[in-house]
Amino acid sequence: MSISWLNLSLGVALWSVVAPYHSAPQPSYYDNRERVAARMTFEWTESSSVRIPLEWITNHNKEMIDYVSSLAQSDKAQSAKTPPQAFDDMRSKLLIDEKIANMVFELTAYYTIERYSEQIHIRTQKQAIDINQAKVLDNMFEYEAYLQGNFVIEVSHDPSDGQITAVQLARCDADVSGFGSPFGGAQPEWLVVYAGVSPFRLYGRKLEEWRLVSVSPREWVFELPREPENKSSNQHDEILQTEVRTSSLSTPYVRFHLDRRYQDALSRLEIRYSDDTIYTWRTLRYKQIEGVWFPSEVELTAKSPSQETRTKMVLVNARRTKSPIELRIPEKTPVFDYRHLGIEAWKGTLEYEQTEWSEALLKSLYQPAKESSVVPKR
Repeated sequence: MSISWLNLSLGVALWSVVAPYHSAPQPSYYDNRERVAARMTFEWTESSSVRIPLEWITNHNKEMIDYVSSLAQSDKAQSAKTPPQAFDDMRSKLLIDEKIANMVFELTAYYTIERYSEQIHIRTQKQAIDINQAKVLDNMFEYEAYLQGNFVIEVSHDPSDGQITAVQLARCDADVSGFGSPFGGAQPEWLVVYAGVSPFRLYGRKLEEWRLVSVSPREWVFELPREPENKSSNQHDEILQTEVRTSSLSTPYVRFHLDRRYQDALSRLEIRYSDDTIYTWRTLRYKQIEGVWFPSEVELTAKSPSQETRTKMVLVNARRTKSPIELRIPEKTPVFDYRHLGIEAWKGTLEYEQTEWSEALLKSLYQPAKESSVVPKR
Protein backbone atom coordinates (compact mmCIF):
# COMPACT_ATOMS: atom_id res chain seq x y z
CA MET A 1 0.00 0.00 0.00
CA SER A 2 1.44 3.38 -0.92
CA ILE A 3 2.17 5.99 1.72
CA SER A 4 0.03 9.11 1.70
CA TRP A 5 2.18 12.21 2.19
CA LEU A 6 1.41 15.64 3.54
CA ASN A 7 3.59 17.79 1.32
CA LEU A 8 2.77 21.29 2.51
CA SER A 9 4.87 24.40 2.21
CA LEU A 10 5.68 25.88 5.61
CA GLY A 11 5.56 29.39 4.18
CA VAL A 12 2.19 29.11 2.45
CA ALA A 13 -1.13 27.38 3.06
CA LEU A 14 -1.43 26.34 6.72
CA TRP A 15 1.92 27.77 7.81
CA SER A 16 0.86 31.21 6.66
CA VAL A 17 -1.96 31.32 9.20
CA VAL A 18 0.27 31.04 12.26
CA ALA A 19 0.18 34.74 13.14
CA PRO A 20 -3.56 35.05 13.89
CA TYR A 21 -3.31 32.25 16.42
CA HIS A 22 -0.60 31.30 18.90
CA SER A 23 2.59 32.20 17.08
CA ALA A 24 4.66 34.61 19.17
CA PRO A 25 5.10 38.11 17.69
CA GLN A 26 8.34 38.28 15.81
CA PRO A 27 10.74 40.97 17.04
CA SER A 28 12.54 43.22 14.60
CA TYR A 29 15.99 42.18 13.49
CA TYR A 30 18.75 43.10 15.92
CA ASP A 31 21.23 43.73 13.12
CA ASN A 32 21.76 43.43 9.39
CA ARG A 33 23.29 39.99 9.90
CA GLU A 34 19.97 38.64 11.16
CA ARG A 35 18.16 40.28 8.25
CA VAL A 36 20.43 38.67 5.64
CA ALA A 37 20.49 35.27 7.41
CA ALA A 38 16.69 35.10 7.52
CA ARG A 39 16.64 34.01 3.84
CA MET A 40 19.85 31.94 3.75
CA THR A 41 20.72 28.24 3.72
CA PHE A 42 23.95 27.34 5.53
CA GLU A 43 25.81 24.04 5.11
CA TRP A 44 28.48 23.09 7.65
CA THR A 45 30.78 20.11 7.98
CA GLU A 46 32.06 19.04 11.39
CA SER A 47 35.09 17.01 12.44
CA SER A 48 35.40 16.02 16.10
CA SER A 49 37.95 14.30 18.31
CA VAL A 50 36.37 12.73 21.39
CA ARG A 51 38.03 11.32 24.49
CA ILE A 52 36.17 9.65 27.37
CA PRO A 53 37.83 10.34 30.76
CA LEU A 54 39.01 7.39 32.84
CA GLU A 55 37.36 8.84 35.96
CA TRP A 56 33.96 8.78 34.31
CA ILE A 57 34.44 5.16 33.14
CA THR A 58 35.53 4.12 36.64
CA ASN A 59 32.50 5.77 38.23
CA HIS A 60 30.17 4.29 35.63
CA ASN A 61 31.50 0.76 36.19
CA LYS A 62 31.17 1.08 39.95
CA GLU A 63 27.56 2.19 39.61
CA MET A 64 26.78 -0.71 37.28
CA ILE A 65 28.40 -3.25 39.61
CA ASP A 66 26.37 -1.91 42.53
CA TYR A 67 23.22 -1.92 40.41
CA VAL A 68 23.59 -5.55 39.28
CA SER A 69 24.49 -6.63 42.82
CA SER A 70 21.32 -5.03 44.17
CA LEU A 71 19.26 -6.85 41.53
CA ALA A 72 20.88 -10.18 42.38
CA GLN A 73 20.08 -9.70 46.07
CA SER A 74 16.51 -8.53 45.53
CA ASP A 75 13.55 -10.57 46.75
CA LYS A 76 12.29 -10.90 43.17
CA ALA A 77 15.56 -12.47 41.98
CA GLN A 78 15.68 -14.78 45.00
CA SER A 79 12.11 -15.98 44.58
CA ALA A 80 12.62 -16.53 40.83
CA LYS A 81 15.86 -18.42 41.57
CA THR A 82 17.66 -16.51 38.84
CA PRO A 83 20.99 -18.23 38.14
CA PRO A 84 24.13 -16.21 39.03
CA GLN A 85 25.33 -16.55 35.43
CA ALA A 86 22.48 -14.28 34.29
CA PHE A 87 23.78 -11.47 36.47
CA ASP A 88 27.35 -12.10 35.36
CA ASP A 89 26.23 -11.72 31.75
CA MET A 90 24.35 -8.52 32.58
CA ARG A 91 27.38 -7.12 34.38
CA SER A 92 29.70 -7.86 31.45
CA LYS A 93 27.38 -6.03 29.03
CA LEU A 94 27.11 -2.94 31.24
CA LEU A 95 30.77 -2.50 32.11
CA ILE A 96 33.04 -0.35 29.92
CA ASP A 97 36.62 -1.40 29.21
CA GLU A 98 38.93 1.16 30.83
CA LYS A 99 41.26 0.94 27.82
CA ILE A 100 38.78 3.21 26.02
CA ALA A 101 40.06 6.09 28.13
CA ASN A 102 43.30 6.03 26.15
CA MET A 103 41.53 6.19 22.80
CA VAL A 104 40.55 9.18 20.67
CA PHE A 105 37.46 8.74 18.50
CA GLU A 106 37.20 10.73 15.25
CA LEU A 107 33.63 11.66 14.31
CA THR A 108 32.08 13.45 11.33
CA ALA A 109 28.81 15.38 11.12
CA TYR A 110 26.96 17.54 8.61
CA TYR A 111 24.52 20.36 9.30
CA THR A 112 22.13 22.04 6.88
CA ILE A 113 20.17 24.99 8.25
CA GLU A 114 17.54 26.40 5.92
CA ARG A 115 15.90 29.70 6.74
CA TYR A 116 13.00 31.31 4.93
CA SER A 117 11.44 34.35 6.55
CA GLU A 118 10.47 33.10 10.04
CA GLN A 119 10.90 29.41 9.14
CA ILE A 120 13.94 27.42 10.24
CA HIS A 121 14.72 23.84 9.23
CA ILE A 122 17.73 22.06 10.75
CA ARG A 123 18.92 18.77 9.33
CA THR A 124 21.78 16.99 11.09
CA GLN A 125 23.66 13.84 10.11
CA LYS A 126 26.26 12.62 12.57
CA GLN A 127 28.23 9.60 13.66
CA ALA A 128 28.12 8.08 17.14
CA ILE A 129 30.41 5.99 19.33
CA ASP A 130 29.59 2.43 20.36
CA ILE A 131 31.31 2.42 23.75
CA ASN A 132 30.94 -1.31 24.33
CA GLN A 133 32.68 -2.14 21.06
CA ALA A 134 35.07 0.84 21.26
CA LYS A 135 34.38 2.00 17.73
CA VAL A 136 32.62 4.64 15.67
CA LEU A 137 29.40 3.36 14.12
CA ASP A 138 29.24 3.32 10.33
CA ASN A 139 25.65 4.57 10.06
CA MET A 140 24.97 8.30 10.24
CA PHE A 141 22.19 9.26 12.64
CA GLU A 142 19.81 11.82 11.17
CA TYR A 143 17.83 14.46 13.05
CA GLU A 144 15.44 17.09 11.74
CA ALA A 145 13.74 19.99 13.43
CA TYR A 146 11.36 22.64 12.13
CA LEU A 147 10.96 25.89 14.08
CA GLN A 148 8.49 28.66 13.44
CA GLY A 149 7.08 31.18 15.85
CA ASN A 150 6.50 29.34 19.11
CA PHE A 151 6.30 25.83 17.59
CA VAL A 152 8.86 23.04 17.28
CA ILE A 153 8.33 19.94 15.14
CA GLU A 154 11.15 17.40 15.47
CA VAL A 155 11.37 14.36 13.21
CA SER A 156 13.20 11.11 14.02
CA HIS A 157 14.69 8.83 11.34
CA ASP A 158 15.62 5.14 11.34
CA PRO A 159 19.45 5.03 11.11
CA SER A 160 19.34 1.90 8.94
CA ASP A 161 17.20 3.23 6.07
CA GLY A 162 16.49 6.90 6.84
CA GLN A 163 12.73 6.41 7.05
CA ILE A 164 10.75 8.72 9.35
CA THR A 165 9.80 6.84 12.51
CA ALA A 166 8.29 9.44 14.85
CA VAL A 167 7.40 13.10 15.33
CA GLN A 168 7.66 15.19 18.51
CA LEU A 169 5.78 18.45 19.01
CA ALA A 170 6.35 21.28 21.49
CA ARG A 171 5.10 24.83 21.96
CA CYS A 172 5.87 27.67 24.33
CA ASP A 173 4.83 31.32 24.68
CA ALA A 174 8.00 32.75 23.11
CA ASP A 175 10.00 32.74 19.90
CA VAL A 176 11.65 29.31 19.83
CA SER A 177 14.67 30.55 17.84
CA GLY A 178 16.11 31.46 21.24
CA PHE A 179 15.22 28.14 22.87
CA GLY A 180 15.79 25.64 20.09
CA SER A 181 14.18 22.23 20.33
CA PRO A 182 13.60 20.57 23.73
CA PHE A 183 14.33 17.20 22.09
CA GLY A 184 17.96 17.87 21.16
CA GLY A 185 17.69 18.21 17.39
CA ALA A 186 18.23 21.97 17.35
CA GLN A 187 20.34 23.58 20.05
CA PRO A 188 19.87 27.36 20.30
CA GLU A 189 23.67 27.84 20.21
CA TRP A 190 23.76 26.22 16.76
CA LEU A 191 21.38 28.84 15.42
CA VAL A 192 23.54 31.62 16.85
CA VAL A 193 26.93 30.30 15.73
CA TYR A 194 25.96 28.66 12.44
CA ALA A 195 22.82 30.46 11.22
CA GLY A 196 23.04 34.16 12.03
CA VAL A 197 20.58 34.36 14.94
CA SER A 198 21.62 37.08 17.38
CA PRO A 199 23.19 35.78 20.62
CA PHE A 200 21.01 38.30 22.46
CA ARG A 201 18.07 35.93 21.77
CA LEU A 202 19.62 32.96 23.59
CA TYR A 203 17.27 31.23 26.05
CA GLY A 204 14.50 33.73 25.40
CA ARG A 205 16.36 36.64 26.95
CA LYS A 206 15.75 40.24 25.94
CA LEU A 207 18.36 42.73 24.83
CA GLU A 208 18.20 44.72 28.07
CA GLU A 209 18.81 41.61 30.21
CA TRP A 210 22.40 41.23 29.03
CA ARG A 211 25.19 42.96 30.92
CA LEU A 212 28.01 44.70 29.08
CA VAL A 213 31.15 43.32 30.72
CA SER A 214 33.77 45.22 28.76
CA VAL A 215 34.31 47.18 25.57
CA SER A 216 37.47 47.94 23.57
CA PRO A 217 38.31 49.00 20.02
CA ARG A 218 38.42 45.27 19.20
CA GLU A 219 35.32 43.79 20.83
CA TRP A 220 32.22 43.95 22.99
CA VAL A 221 31.75 41.36 25.77
CA PHE A 222 28.31 40.52 27.20
CA GLU A 223 27.04 38.01 29.75
CA LEU A 224 23.88 37.03 31.55
CA PRO A 225 23.96 38.40 35.11
CA ARG A 226 24.83 36.00 37.92
CA GLU A 227 22.57 35.43 40.90
CA PRO A 228 23.13 38.04 43.66
CA GLU A 229 25.86 37.01 46.08
CA ASN A 230 23.61 37.41 49.12
CA LYS A 231 21.50 34.51 47.84
CA SER A 232 24.41 32.10 48.32
CA SER A 233 24.54 30.66 51.79
CA ASN A 234 26.25 27.34 51.16
CA GLN A 235 28.30 25.44 48.63
CA HIS A 236 25.26 24.13 46.80
CA ASP A 237 23.98 27.66 46.24
CA GLU A 238 27.39 28.77 45.01
CA ILE A 239 27.28 26.10 42.32
CA LEU A 240 23.85 27.31 41.25
CA GLN A 241 25.20 30.83 40.87
CA THR A 242 26.19 29.91 37.31
CA GLU A 243 22.54 29.35 36.39
CA VAL A 244 20.09 32.10 35.57
CA ARG A 245 16.37 31.49 35.69
CA THR A 246 13.93 32.99 33.21
CA SER A 247 10.23 32.20 32.94
CA SER A 248 10.74 29.23 35.31
CA LEU A 249 13.35 27.79 32.90
CA SER A 250 16.82 27.19 34.26
CA THR A 251 19.45 28.36 31.80
CA PRO A 252 23.24 28.14 31.92
CA TYR A 253 25.70 30.95 32.45
CA VAL A 254 26.47 32.59 29.08
CA ARG A 255 29.16 34.99 27.93
CA PHE A 256 29.84 36.07 24.34
CA HIS A 257 32.24 38.34 22.47
CA LEU A 258 31.41 40.40 19.36
CA ASP A 259 34.25 41.40 17.02
CA ARG A 260 33.97 45.09 16.14
CA ARG A 261 36.33 44.64 13.17
CA TYR A 262 33.77 42.33 11.51
CA GLN A 263 30.52 44.28 12.02
CA ASP A 264 30.12 42.87 15.55
CA ALA A 265 30.08 39.26 14.34
CA LEU A 266 30.29 36.58 17.03
CA SER A 267 33.92 35.79 17.90
CA ARG A 268 33.49 33.73 21.07
CA LEU A 269 30.64 32.07 22.96
CA GLU A 270 30.97 30.31 26.31
CA ILE A 271 28.18 28.32 27.95
CA ARG A 272 28.75 26.93 31.43
CA TYR A 273 26.44 24.52 33.23
CA SER A 274 26.25 23.79 36.96
CA ASP A 275 27.49 20.20 36.44
CA ASP A 276 30.89 21.56 35.28
CA THR A 277 30.08 21.08 31.61
CA ILE A 278 31.56 23.92 29.54
CA TYR A 279 31.12 24.62 25.83
CA THR A 280 33.31 27.25 24.14
CA TRP A 281 32.94 28.30 20.51
CA ARG A 282 35.72 30.41 18.97
CA THR A 283 35.55 31.89 15.47
CA LEU A 284 38.74 31.25 13.51
CA ARG A 285 37.69 32.81 10.20
CA TYR A 286 34.94 34.99 8.78
CA LYS A 287 33.32 35.17 5.36
CA GLN A 288 31.47 38.07 3.81
CA ILE A 289 28.00 37.13 2.56
CA GLU A 290 25.94 39.79 0.80
CA GLY A 291 28.10 42.49 2.36
CA VAL A 292 27.87 41.10 5.91
CA TRP A 293 30.52 39.16 7.86
CA PHE A 294 29.60 35.68 9.17
CA PRO A 295 31.69 33.05 11.01
CA SER A 296 32.98 30.56 8.42
CA GLU A 297 35.36 28.42 10.50
CA VAL A 298 34.62 27.74 14.16
CA GLU A 299 36.36 25.70 16.84
CA LEU A 300 34.33 24.16 19.64
CA THR A 301 35.83 22.73 22.80
CA ALA A 302 33.50 20.84 25.13
CA LYS A 303 34.41 19.41 28.48
CA SER A 304 32.05 17.47 30.71
CA PRO A 305 32.34 14.70 33.31
CA SER A 306 31.59 12.12 30.60
CA GLN A 307 33.76 13.27 27.69
CA GLU A 308 36.16 15.82 26.27
CA THR A 309 35.64 16.97 22.69
CA ARG A 310 37.43 19.25 20.26
CA THR A 311 35.51 20.08 17.10
CA LYS A 312 36.13 22.15 14.00
CA MET A 313 33.18 23.42 11.95
CA VAL A 314 33.67 24.72 8.41
CA LEU A 315 31.05 26.57 6.38
CA VAL A 316 31.08 24.79 3.02
CA ASN A 317 28.15 26.57 1.38
CA ALA A 318 25.93 29.59 1.98
CA ARG A 319 23.20 30.48 -0.50
CA ARG A 320 19.88 32.26 -0.73
CA THR A 321 16.89 30.07 0.13
CA LYS A 322 14.80 30.23 -3.03
CA SER A 323 11.47 28.87 -1.85
CA PRO A 324 9.49 28.17 1.32
CA ILE A 325 10.56 25.14 3.32
CA GLU A 326 8.61 21.95 2.71
CA LEU A 327 7.43 19.73 5.53
CA ARG A 328 7.17 16.08 4.46
CA ILE A 329 5.83 13.65 7.05
CA PRO A 330 3.95 10.41 6.23
CA GLU A 331 0.40 10.20 7.49
CA LYS A 332 -0.08 7.96 10.52
CA THR A 333 3.48 8.52 11.72
CA PRO A 334 3.48 8.19 15.55
CA VAL A 335 3.39 11.60 17.23
CA PHE A 336 4.52 12.41 20.77
CA ASP A 337 2.79 15.66 21.63
CA TYR A 338 4.26 17.82 24.42
CA ARG A 339 2.41 21.04 23.53
CA HIS A 340 0.21 20.93 26.62
CA LEU A 341 3.35 21.27 28.78
CA GLY A 342 4.40 24.63 27.38
CA ILE A 343 7.85 25.68 28.61
CA GLU A 344 7.95 22.62 30.89
CA ALA A 345 8.90 20.54 27.84
CA TRP A 346 12.18 22.48 27.69
CA LYS A 347 12.81 21.52 31.33
CA GLY A 348 12.80 17.81 30.48
CA THR A 349 9.27 16.89 31.57
CA LEU A 350 8.39 13.55 29.94
CA GLU A 351 4.59 13.58 29.89
CA TYR A 352 3.20 13.44 26.37
CA GLU A 353 0.00 12.75 24.48
CA GLN A 354 0.31 10.14 21.76
CA THR A 355 -1.46 10.39 18.43
CA GLU A 356 -0.74 10.05 14.69
CA TRP A 357 0.32 12.58 12.08
CA SER A 358 -2.50 13.82 9.89
CA GLU A 359 -3.69 16.91 8.07
CA ALA A 360 -6.11 17.56 10.94
CA LEU A 361 -3.22 17.50 13.42
CA LEU A 362 -1.26 19.96 11.27
CA LYS A 363 -4.24 22.31 11.25
CA SER A 364 -4.58 21.99 15.02
CA LEU A 365 -1.10 23.44 15.52
CA TYR A 366 -2.54 26.88 14.79
CA GLN A 367 -5.61 26.69 16.97
CA PRO A 368 -5.79 28.05 20.54
CA ALA A 369 -4.65 25.50 23.11
CA LYS A 370 -7.38 23.34 24.62
CA GLU A 371 -7.44 21.14 27.67
CA SER A 372 -6.34 17.65 26.73
CA SER A 373 -8.63 14.66 27.15
CA VAL A 374 -5.79 12.25 26.39
CA VAL A 375 -4.16 10.47 29.30
CA PRO A 376 -0.47 11.50 29.35
CA LYS A 377 2.08 8.72 28.83
CA ARG A 378 5.36 8.42 30.72
